[in-house]
This record gives sequence, C-alpha cells and structure tokens, in this order.
Amino acid sequence: MVKEDDMGDEEKMETKGKIEVVAYIESVAKWKEKRAADALKYGPGAAWYRYNLLDAEELRELVSALAALPDDDERFRRIEAAFVALEENDPEKDRDRRVPFREALVESALFERLTRRPEAHPEADPRPFDVDRVLEVLIEGLDNSLDDLLRDLGDAGRG
Repeated sequence: MVKEDDMGDEEKMETKGKIEVVAYIESVAKWKEKRAADALKYGPGAAWYRYNLLDAEELRELVSALAALPDDDERFRRIEAAFVALEENDPEKDRDRRVPFREALVESALFERLTRRPEAHPEADPRPFDVDRVLEVLIEGLDNSLDDLLRDLGDAGRG
C-alpha cells in the first residue's frame, strides 16, 4: 500500500476528490435511513419506511460502485480540479462554515438528484442510480459553480 506521504500531488488530488464524493453520498444514505426510522416513529409517514430503506440501499450500492472505480478515473481528477479552483477563488474562504466547503459544493450539485426521485412513492421500488450519470451531474454542477464564481469575480473587478 502506498503511504500518503509517498503519493504524488496528482494522485492525492484524484483520491481526495473520490473520497469527498463517496463520503457525501454515504451521509445521504444515513440520512435516508434516519428518515425511514422517523417514518416508523411518527406513524403517518410509516408508509414511507420501506421506500426510504430501499432508497438508502440504492445509495449504498452507488457508494460501492463509486469506490470500485479506479482512483485515477478522469472524472475524479475533474472533480478535484474543480474543488481546488473553487476553493482558491472563494471570496469567503477564510470564514468559518457550518458545512465544509467541498461538502456544500457536492450537496449543491447532487442533493436534489439523490433525494427527490421522480418515482418516489411509498409502494414504489427505487431505481438503481447510474454511476456515470451521477458523476456527470456532479461535474456539470461544479462547472456551473465555477462559471458563476468567475462571472462574479469579473463583475466585481469591473465595479
């Protein structure tokens, strides 16, 4: 096993982007499990218990599929590069944040996709997540955030 100290900067970059994405989706799976437990506890939502547990299972399968991808997958490089660019250009980078910056970026790009599924219904079976589509949506969201930030910085420079 390669020690982190022995890794090149590029390899650390790829691995870190992957770790951030996997950790966020794992947290959404835990949130779904809590929602399932809450549905049982509070009665009227009990019909959603089954769906939320199944949806959490699908999220965990997505986590496994992402973790199985090679660390040097080009998409993880793009994700990490976007993280770095956004962090470097964030005008509020020195302030304390309630949610870590990278987690907020991933949440901004993926939360709706992971939690507001069109087939959601207490009696439905959640569809499996498409790993490629999830990564595509994340990269697109990060690119949009970067475009917005650069546009804001350009506007601030002219003002």
